[in-house]
Amino acid sequence: MQQDTETELVDFSAVERDPTGNRPKELVRHLAALFSISHKTCSDEQIEVYDRVLLKLADMVEVETRAYLAAALAPLERAPRTVIRKLAFDEIAVAQPVIRLSPVLTERDLTDIVELTTSEHIAVMTRRKELSETVTDAIIKVGDDDTLRNLSANPGARMSHAGYRALISKAEGNEALQKALGDRADLPTDLLNTLIEKASESVRKRLVQAGRCDEAGRIDEAREIVKSRMAGRFARPDYDFEGALATVQEHVDRDELDEAVLESFASWDKYPEMVCCLSLMSGVSIEQLHAWTTSANVRQYLMLMRILNLSKDAVRHILSCGPWRYRLSRDARLRSVIHYERIDREAAERVARSWGPRRAALH
Repeated sequence: MQQDTETELVDFSAVERDPTGNRPKELVRHLAALFSISHKTCSDEQIEVYDRVLLKLADMVEVETRAYLAAALAPLERAPRTVIRKLAFDEIAVAQPVIRLSPVLTERDLTDIVELTTSEHIAVMTRRKELSETVTDAIIKVGDDDTLRNLSANPGARMSHAGYRALISKAEGNEALQKALGDRADLPTDLLNTLIEKASESVRKRLVQAGRCDEAGRIDEAREIVKSRMAGRFARPDYDFEGALATVQEHVDRDELDEAVLESFASWDKYPEMVCCLSLMSGVSIEQLHAWTTSANVRQYLMLMRILNLSKDAVRHILSCGPWRYRLSRDARLRSVIHYERIDREAAERVARSWGPRRAALH
């Protein structure tokens, strides 16, 4: 049955009899174009057939045709998985669009590419729209200076606390990497201070070596100014709370606003929607909630979540959402969740009286 289905797409016996040797190339281009047009309506079984046929044909054509196939399949959400993975491990002229664009590649695929391919493949990966902490950790271990700078300059690349520590260590004496890290809005505050110390020391050494000791002596003053400016970066009005409120209101209108909706927004890192949910559920203003976040006031958040009697999983997701993901280290987040479980609800209510008047909550 499998052979019959594949024959509907390609008669491999006829391909083998073609005296010109051009038939595989023609078929790859034809099937790539056909799949690009029809992939959204293909069944899973049909996609598996394309996968088997294209996989076989890919071994019969040269780099130029494989590159054409890669470019055609790379942006498709339902591209044949085995072919996509094969193309991602091909030489860079073929692999580039797949590594950069394909949503079919899994986290495991990406880490395998980092471990098993070339520096060129890894450099292309830093340009993906999104990268998980697991993948960036792998890149940081092996990436060269240019790769690490491009990775740090990618706002869609999520970094673990350990990953950031490694980057800051590698940034010593590397001004381009220091700048890329300093420009990130998600650099944890404790590591920001470490970066500033390293950067200022690097500048100080160069000034002393150049005989400009007076300027070197002003580094400490400049460092404090930078710290002061960077400390307020989370307070910038970058979030669309108005749009988020409209989204959450749709759940209210359907009488669906509950902990599950709140946790869903938090787990998807939708910070404005998460804040709007908390505001409507508790009566605390959006402005107040955001102010607590920008000042890293986790205690008030814990008290509020205890009043709402949220689950431990919901608390963990909320404290990993938006700025909280960067204001709290992993250990601090774990300690906060443990502390949350010990908070007495009545004690939390007493603390909440100091917040001033609140709107009537929806729940």
